[in-house]
Amino acid sequence: MLSLTSSAAEAIEGITSAIPDAAGIRLAPLPAPPTNGSRPATSVEAQPAAGPDESDEVLEGQHAQLFIDRSLVAQLDDKVLDVDVEDAQTTFVLRQKD
Repeated sequence: MLSLTSSAAEAIEGITSAIPDAAGIRLAPLPAPPTNGSRPATSVEAQPAAGPDESDEVLEGQHAQLFIDRSLVAQLDDKVLDVDVEDAQTTFVLRQKD
């Protein structure tokens, strides 16, 4: 299953504490144009959410909740959610597990 770094958990906690009614971050597929001409790549968007959708997997840890669209669960099984911070801009990134 997808795991969280402590930096990602802190970012989620910071976002949800600053946005009223946000209980966590929801990861959902965002179709992208085909990259190799044969099948579309899948990008993932992260948005604050009041709660999980009915079919979402819920990952809780380090005072952070992550709601994962069921269609992404298998694709993210070997990934770690982390953050990159540059010029006070925080971006969630998916990295391969070691």
